[in-house]
Parts: sequence; structure tokens; C-alpha cells
Amino acid sequence: MGIIVSVIPRSPVIFLLLVLYAASAVAGITWGLPSARIDPVLFGGGPVWSGEKIAALADTSSRFSDEHGADVDVDPVVFVGDEPVELTATEADVAAIYRRYRLYTHQPDEMITMMALAGMQPGAGRLDPKLYQYGGLFVYPVGALIGLGGLTGLIEVTSDLEHYLDHPEEFGKFYLAARLYVVLWGGLGVLLVHAVASRLGGGGAGAVAGLLYVLMPVIVCMTHEAKPHLPGAVLMLAAVWWAMGYVEHGRRGEWIGMCIACGAAFGMVLSSLPIFVLIPLAEWMRKWRAGEKGAESGPGGSMTTTDPTRARPWIRLATGTCVGLAVYALTNPYVAINALVNREVLRSNLSNSTAMYEIGRVGEGLGRVLELTVEGATLPVLMLGTLALVLGIRRRRWEMLPLVVPAGLVFVQFVLLGAGKPAEYGRFGVFCNTGLAIGAGCVLAGVVRGAWSRRSRRGGHSAEASTGAKEPVQAVSGWVVGVVAVSGLVVLSTGFFGWVYLHNFLRDTGPNNTREEFATVLEACAEPDPVDGRLVVCVLADPAPYGLPPMDFQRVRLWRYPSMQAYEADPRGVLVLPADRNSADGRVAGSGQWPYSPISWANKPMVVRQPPRIDALLPRVP
Repeated sequence: MGIIVSVIPRSPVIFLLLVLYAASAVAGITWGLPSARIDPVLFGGGPVWSGEKIAALADTSSRFSDEHGADVDVDPVVFVGDEPVELTATEADVAAIYRRYRLYTHQPDEMITMMALAGMQPGAGRLDPKLYQYGGLFVYPVGALIGLGGLTGLIEVTSDLEHYLDHPEEFGKFYLAARLYVVLWGGLGVLLVHAVASRLGGGGAGAVAGLLYVLMPVIVCMTHEAKPHLPGAVLMLAAVWWAMGYVEHGRRGEWIGMCIACGAAFGMVLSSLPIFVLIPLAEWMRKWRAGEKGAESGPGGSMTTTDPTRARPWIRLATGTCVGLAVYALTNPYVAINALVNREVLRSNLSNSTAMYEIGRVGEGLGRVLELTVEGATLPVLMLGTLALVLGIRRRRWEMLPLVVPAGLVFVQFVLLGAGKPAEYGRFGVFCNTGLAIGAGCVLAGVVRGAWSRRSRRGGHSAEASTGAKEPVQAVSGWVVGVVAVSGLVVLSTGFFGWVYLHNFLRDTGPNNTREEFATVLEACAEPDPVDGRLVVCVLADPAPYGLPPMDFQRVRLWRYPSMQAYEADPRGVLVLPADRNSADGRVAGSGQWPYSPISWANKPMVVRQPPRIDALLPRVP
């Protein structure tokens, strides 16, 4: 990686890209963290429940067991048919809800990393995170950063859960450490995008691709979330960089770097598995390139003995795969250990993950993935990136294969699992979207470079002409201006939609966000129960800060339904749902519902569906 870092002092463009990236990545990094700010709403202006009371009532000791994955709900709601279940029937039920609002963020997946860390006891030698779809290369460094924060006094690290229930902002610092870890990887991504695009299309392509990478909505989104998908994509891009170098030079160090990066990407997040295709691809490309050079250098096209692909390519292929898998095993040791001694915890965690992803309905999946690619990369980047692929194939630019082939496999994986997925599924396309940005940068830089070259040639010819000599120059100059203007519009368009995401992260750093605004509206819209006077609210998932505004749950009768159909058959009160956008069959409240940022959970709009008798209480969707 030193070859990437070494370009920084010599390139002000990279420095500017890193500054822009850093400003974007940290601007809203404190969004949606646990906070005592919502206590007046959460406890109805009355006494705030102490951490001791919440911990005693909401006993979580059963959550940490050797048989359950860290992300598994060990006490799920049990439904009888389509009958709803009341979630606030007892004080213990209410305490369980308060616990979530004290410890969870506005992102529904960030907390599983903290659950994994909470279940580990390093002092006792218990280091199994019981979380394997997020790799050890994510979980362990996050834990190390939190520990380092504790040693330096920046974070209060204690095993006393009651302390964090009393001081939710302190627990929020754990999430902040995890998000900063992701930000560091994203910064490395800036360097790699610039390097790969420069290798394919020159320095101008590197600059444009780097700018598009920084501005793309999916990158803005993923730099603000404590999730391993962006780090995994960066490691995949590192593997691509080394694969390109190995194909071109055949150096052993580049081959080893590629194999290590493949294993590290897989060790960061399981969805990075397709990157292993680089090992056979690079080996084949190196052999083909060496044979092509040999054919040019002499009769028969014989390869020289110094070419590393001459000696036992299949052994090198097997060895490279083993190197990658060894890196995965070293960063995820408990996968192999539990495969031998505790298969139940593997089954628990992995089955919980695979249950959410069904392969099938390919046509529907393709349509959904294209929607999410437009959302994550923007339409101009999708179109230009696709154009770069077409032009590369027509011109036989085989050096782009180490980027295109793994990106294509990730896209296929994206499509196979994409049917019916919510917008947050767009995070799985971060590597594909980065590849599109690199392609778009190459196209834009190539067109601008060609336009200026054409202008220069026409200008030289016209200088020798007599009358009317300036007309060709003016025509070409106008075309150059048009090309530059279009390129600028592509960048501005990408930047605008990236800003939309950043805007909502910024909105969610304080009280002026949709969830807290909506709390007041919900209080006014929910009807009281005729028996005990508590407000009646219905949900389709466990109440948590990412999916339900803060409420005084002591005076709320909260019903959970197993499905939308069950609610429609027996609507006992208003139904509250988080939404990607305004819904024609619901009502949305709060001034923050526009502009939308569907892939992220920041500033999420809330949709209310209600029985006809109270339909007029909420403003209609314009």
C-alpha cells in the first residue's frame, strides 16, 4: 500500500480530495446517537427511570449465551395466529423499550456490533464475537479503538450497564469510535480510486473518479454508519490495484498483496467473497500477457524463464487461494473453532442472516438493484460507467478486467438477493458503484482530453489559413466548452444528491429531526383506549429509536402485529412505520421529510396509517 501513499506529497489533487472527503465524512458523524435529550418525551416530563431500575426490570443476562449469535433475538414476540401482542403490558415490558432508547442509535444494524463486543470477555480469554457476517477485521479493531479511547480518557469504558443507561451519551461514544474506523477506510478508498482510475485513464481520470467517489450518495451514507461494507469495498479495490500491477509486472509482492487483500475483504464482511475471482483471473491474465509479449519478441512466442507464471501456475493458484483463506481464518478464528466445537452458535448467527436474503425473482431483483444503483451512484454515473464498460470491450482494453469481473460478480450477487429489499439494501452495491465512478471518471477525462487535443490540432492548422481562419477554432472551442460544461454538470449532479444525504445526517445530529418532530404529532393523533385512557399505537416491529419516535411508553398501549394484513384486518389504533419516501396510502408528518435519502436511516420520515375515523387528523401527502 506504500505505493499508494507515496503519491500524496506529489499530488495536490489527492490532498484536496482527502480534505473534501474528511469534511463530508465527519460533518454529520454524531447523527442519531443515544441521548438524554429525549427524556422529557420518553418519560412524559415525569421522573426519569434510573439505570438501576431499567436494568433490574429488563434483565438481559439470557442474551449472552454460547448457543446464540450476537444478533439473534433470544426472546422474540410469540404470536397466536394474526392476533397482535401488547408490548407495554407490564413495567418490565416498558423497561425493555426504554433500554433500547438508551443504548441504540437511529441505524438498526449498528447495535449488533456492540452486542458482539458486550458478549466478549477479553480478560477471561473469551473473544468469540458470535457475529460472523461482520468479520473479525471489523469487530476486533472497533473493540480495540473503544479500549484505546478508554485508556486515553476519551471514552468511559466500564462493565456497569447501569452507568450507560444513566448516561446514554457515553454509550454513544462507542458508536462514534466504530464510525471513525469506517471513515479511515473510506479515506484509503479515495487514494485507491484515484490510483486505479489513473492507471486506466490517466491523472485526469483519477481526479474526476476520486471526486465522484467522494460525492456519491452511497459513499456519503456509508461513511456515516458503523458497518463494514465500505471497508470491505475498499479492501476489494486494493486487491484490484495489486492484481493490475501483478498482471503488468509479474512481481511476487503484488501477487501476495492481492491474495492478502482478497482474504482481508472477506474477513471484513462475508459479502466480499466474489473478490476471490481475482486470483485465477490475474493468474490467467499474467500468463496470457507474458505469452503475448513472447510472441512479439521472437519466433514461436516462447516465454522467458524469468516470468513467474511459467513455473506451475496451478500451484500458484492454489497457494494464492490458501493465502486468502488463511487471512480470513486469522481474522475470524472462531469460525473454524466453532465449526469443530460449537456448531450451534454458527448456525444461530448465519441462519439469522441468511433468512433475510432469499435468492430468486431475478427480474424483480434486477429492477430493484437498478433503482438502488441510481440512488447510490446517481443516473449520470451509472450511464457513464456503463458506457466505459462498452467502450472498453469494443477497444479490447483488457487491463480493466481486474475491476470489471469482480464488480460484475458482486452485481450478480446484488441482483440475486435484491427482490423486495428496502432501500437500505443499497449499501451492498458500494463496490459496484465505486467501479462505475472509476469508469465515469475515465470517460469524462478521456472526452475532455480528446476535445482539447482536437482544439490544439485545429488551432495549429487554422493559424496558417487566411480569411475565415478563426471559424474552425471557434467551433472546436465551443465544443470543448460544451464538453467541459457537461462534465461539470455530472459532477454537480452527483454532488447535489450526495449533499441530500449529508443534509439529513446533519439534521439528525440535533433535535430538529423527523423522529423528534413526529413525536408531538403522534401524541396528537393517537386515540386513547376507552378502558384505561392510554394512547393506542400499533407497530410491525419491536419499538426502537430507528423505527418509532420517542414516546412516554408508560401511558401508551403499544400493539405489535405480525403483518400488515393482520393490522388491516383488525386496526386497533394508528400504525406507525418508518418510510423511504412519502407513501400514497399513508400520512407523513414533520418538516424534515424532504429531501429524501432512502438508503440511510438518518432523518427518516415516519408514515402513519390509521382507521378511517381519524383519517383527517394528519396532513395529506402532496
